[in-house]
Amino acid sequence: MMGSLEVSPREVYGNLLYYPANDLAFKFLKLVTGKTFSIANLKVIESLGYEVKMTVSSEAVDALA
Repeated sequence: MMGSLEVSPREVYGNLLYYPANDLAFKFLKLVTGKTFSIANLKVIESLGYEVKMTVSSEAVDALA
């Protein structure tokens, strides 16, 4: 395993978007257009030997409480 890429999934207007959540994710995001990753982007990154982790923001946890 080369490293761990963390993304934060958020639902925006009914669409699930994956935002970068660590330095490695921000570096990979420079290679793709836009501000978020697609599922296809994340699958390619995984195929390169990186681990993709989903994180939950504190705002999402507070919204569930």
